[in-house]
Amino acid sequence: MEYRDKNFSREALEREEQKTKDKVKDGPSAAELKKIWSTKKREDGTLIITSYKGTDLQVTVPKQIGKSPVTAIGWSAFTTNSSHANNLQVRSAITEITLPDSITLIEDNAFSGCSALTSLHIPAKTVEIQGNPFSNIYSHLTICAPKGSTAEQFVEEWQGRYYKFEKYGWPHKDKSVEWIAFEPEEDGAQG
Repeated sequence: MEYRDKNFSREALEREEQKTKDKVKDGPSAAELKKIWSTKKREDGTLIITSYKGTDLQVTVPKQIGKSPVTAIGWSAFTTNSSHANNLQVRSAITEITLPDSITLIEDNAFSGCSALTSLHIPAKTVEIQGNPFSNIYSHLTICAPKGSTAEQFVEEWQGRYYKFEKYGWPHKDKSVEWIAFEPEEDGAQG
C-alpha cells in the first residue's frame, strides 16, 4: 500500500465532510427518495405518492422528488390491506405522518389499516379528501390541521357517521392550528 501525501488525505476528508453537509442541507437525493416512495406523474406534471416503501415509523412525505412537486397521496399509498406492499409490518407500525404543504389531494383508503397511526398532519393547501382515507384504523388518531381547512370540514362531515370526533385546542406555536382527534366507534363499524 502506498501513502501519497498527508494533505491529500486531509483534503479528501474535507471534501467528504462537505458532501455530507450538502446532503443534510439539501435533503435526500431524488434517487434515494425513489427507493422509499413509488410515484406516478399526474396530468399537470406533479407527482402522486402511490406507495411508501420505507422503514421509518415517523414519516415525513417529501415536498418534491427531483424537480417534480408531490401534490397527492394516492389510493392505498400507506394501506396495510394490500398484497402489493412488501413492508406491511412497517406500515402497520407507523405512528406519525406529516404531509408537506404541497399536498392538495388525499385519495380514498390512503391510510387504511395503519393501526398504530396516532398523528397525521394535514396542510391547509389540501383541498380534496376523497372517500374515507382512514378506514380500518382502530386506534386513537389525532389530525392536526388549520382551522377552516378541508381536513376540518372532513371531520365535521364525518362526525357521527363512522367516527366519534372531539375537537380541542392545545397550545401550539402556530395559533392557526387546531387539533382534531377522533376515535372509532366501539362497535368497529368503519367504511
